[in-house]
Amino acid sequence: MLLIKCFYFSIFERIQFYFQTSDFDPNTNVTEAGIDDFYIFNASELGLESPENKLQIYPNPTSSLIKIKGLSARVEYQVLTMQGELMMSDFVSLENNFIDVQELATGIYILRIGNSILKIIKQND
Repeated sequence: MLLIKCFYFSIFERIQFYFQTSDFDPNTNVTEAGIDDFYIFNASELGLESPENKLQIYPNPTSSLIKIKGLSARVEYQVLTMQGELMMSDFVSLENNFIDVQELATGIYILRIGNSILKIIKQND
Protein backbone atom coordinates (compact mmCIF):
# COMPACT_ATOMS: atom_id res chain seq x y z
CA MET A 1 0.00 0.00 0.00
CA LEU A 2 1.31 3.44 -0.92
CA LEU A 3 0.72 6.25 1.56
CA ILE A 4 1.33 9.83 0.46
CA LYS A 5 1.63 12.61 3.02
CA CYS A 6 1.46 16.20 1.83
CA PHE A 7 2.88 19.19 3.71
CA TYR A 8 2.38 22.88 3.02
CA PHE A 9 4.06 25.51 5.17
CA SER A 10 5.35 29.08 5.06
CA ILE A 11 8.81 30.13 6.14
CA PHE A 12 8.37 33.81 5.46
CA GLU A 13 5.39 35.76 4.26
CA ARG A 14 6.52 35.41 0.63
CA ILE A 15 8.16 31.99 0.67
CA GLN A 16 6.01 28.88 0.90
CA PHE A 17 6.90 25.23 0.49
CA TYR A 18 4.80 22.29 -0.58
CA PHE A 19 6.20 18.78 -0.58
CA GLN A 20 5.02 15.24 -0.23
CA THR A 21 6.50 12.05 1.13
CA SER A 22 5.50 8.51 0.37
CA ASP A 23 5.82 5.30 2.29
CA PHE A 24 4.93 1.79 1.18
CA ASP A 25 4.14 0.69 4.75
CA PRO A 26 1.45 2.77 6.48
CA ASN A 27 2.62 1.47 9.87
CA THR A 28 6.10 2.98 9.45
CA ASN A 29 6.63 6.49 10.76
CA VAL A 30 8.47 8.72 8.26
CA THR A 31 10.97 10.74 10.29
CA GLU A 32 13.03 12.24 7.47
CA ALA A 33 12.08 13.72 4.16
CA GLY A 34 14.10 15.21 1.35
CA ILE A 35 13.38 17.67 -1.39
CA ASP A 36 14.39 16.38 -4.82
CA ASP A 37 13.55 19.47 -6.87
CA PHE A 38 13.27 23.11 -5.85
CA TYR A 39 12.16 25.91 -8.17
CA ILE A 40 11.65 29.65 -7.78
CA PHE A 41 9.11 30.68 -10.36
CA ASN A 42 9.18 34.45 -9.89
CA ALA A 43 12.33 35.61 -8.10
CA SER A 44 11.38 39.29 -8.34
CA GLU A 45 8.27 38.71 -6.20
CA LEU A 46 10.49 37.23 -3.51
CA GLY A 47 12.81 40.23 -3.59
CA LEU A 48 15.65 38.12 -4.93
CA GLU A 49 18.02 39.74 -7.37
CA SER A 50 20.04 38.17 -10.12
CA PRO A 51 23.83 38.76 -9.89
CA GLU A 52 23.81 41.32 -12.69
CA ASN A 53 21.21 43.42 -10.82
CA LYS A 54 22.99 43.69 -7.47
CA LEU A 55 22.96 47.08 -5.79
CA GLN A 56 26.09 49.20 -5.85
CA ILE A 57 26.81 52.38 -3.92
CA TYR A 58 29.35 55.08 -4.72
CA PRO A 59 31.40 56.98 -3.80
CA ASN A 60 32.33 54.94 -0.76
CA PRO A 61 33.93 56.32 1.42
CA THR A 62 31.93 59.53 1.16
CA SER A 63 31.50 62.80 3.00
CA SER A 64 28.02 63.73 1.76
CA LEU A 65 25.98 61.89 -0.90
CA ILE A 66 25.84 58.23 -1.82
CA LYS A 67 24.39 57.20 -5.16
CA ILE A 68 22.68 53.82 -5.46
CA LYS A 69 22.95 51.89 -8.72
CA GLY A 70 20.81 48.86 -9.54
CA LEU A 71 17.44 49.89 -8.09
CA SER A 72 14.42 48.47 -9.88
CA ALA A 73 11.64 49.92 -7.72
CA ARG A 74 10.91 52.24 -4.81
CA VAL A 75 12.29 50.60 -1.70
CA GLU A 76 12.88 51.52 1.94
CA TYR A 77 16.41 51.97 3.23
CA GLN A 78 17.86 52.17 6.71
CA VAL A 79 21.25 53.44 7.85
CA LEU A 80 22.37 51.79 11.09
CA THR A 81 25.42 52.04 13.30
CA MET A 82 27.61 48.96 13.69
CA GLN A 83 25.76 48.41 17.00
CA GLY A 84 22.39 48.34 15.18
CA GLU A 85 21.13 51.80 16.18
CA LEU A 86 18.88 53.28 13.50
CA MET A 87 20.29 56.62 12.28
CA MET A 88 18.25 57.27 9.12
CA SER A 89 15.31 55.74 7.29
CA ASP A 90 13.53 56.75 4.09
CA PHE A 91 12.81 55.54 0.56
CA VAL A 92 14.94 55.47 -2.60
CA SER A 93 13.86 54.83 -6.18
CA LEU A 94 15.09 55.08 -9.75
CA GLU A 95 14.25 58.79 -9.75
CA ASN A 96 15.54 59.49 -6.24
CA ASN A 97 18.62 57.29 -5.90
CA PHE A 98 20.75 59.40 -3.52
CA ILE A 99 21.18 59.22 0.25
CA ASP A 100 22.56 62.28 2.04
CA VAL A 101 24.84 61.11 4.87
CA GLN A 102 26.48 64.50 5.48
CA GLU A 103 24.97 64.81 8.99
CA LEU A 104 26.36 61.46 10.15
CA ALA A 105 29.50 61.32 12.28
CA THR A 106 32.65 59.89 10.75
CA GLY A 107 32.58 56.09 10.93
CA ILE A 108 31.33 52.85 9.42
CA TYR A 109 27.60 52.26 8.97
CA ILE A 110 25.32 49.51 7.70
CA LEU A 111 23.01 50.37 4.81
CA ARG A 112 20.01 48.08 4.50
CA ILE A 113 18.11 48.50 1.22
CA GLY A 114 15.30 46.01 0.81
CA ASN A 115 17.01 42.61 1.12
CA SER A 116 20.51 43.97 0.48
CA ILE A 117 22.99 44.94 3.19
CA LEU A 118 25.97 47.16 2.33
CA LYS A 119 28.68 48.97 4.26
CA ILE A 120 29.03 52.78 4.18
CA ILE A 121 32.22 54.52 5.22
CA LYS A 122 31.50 58.13 6.23
CA GLN A 123 34.51 60.42 6.26
CA ASN A 124 35.06 64.11 7.02
CA ASP A 125 35.04 66.74 4.24
